[in-house]
Amino acid sequence: MMFILSILDIVVEIPGEMSLLTFSKIKIELEETLNKKVDLIERSAIKPSLRKHLLKDEIDIS
Repeated sequence: MMFILSILDIVVEIPGEMSLLTFSKIKIELEETLNKKVDLIERSAIKPSLRKHLLKDEIDIS
């Protein structure tokens, strides 16, 4: 499969626990559906020192 070079950062909030396998499966499904490279990031995993920079262009779709 060929992806367009642009990358889409998706920040998610996961209630409870999720296995790494399930998290990876979601990432792969998003990439296949959107035909873009996806960086899937759990909000709680973002270091406070990087949060402002990473979320400056955030678009809330909830």
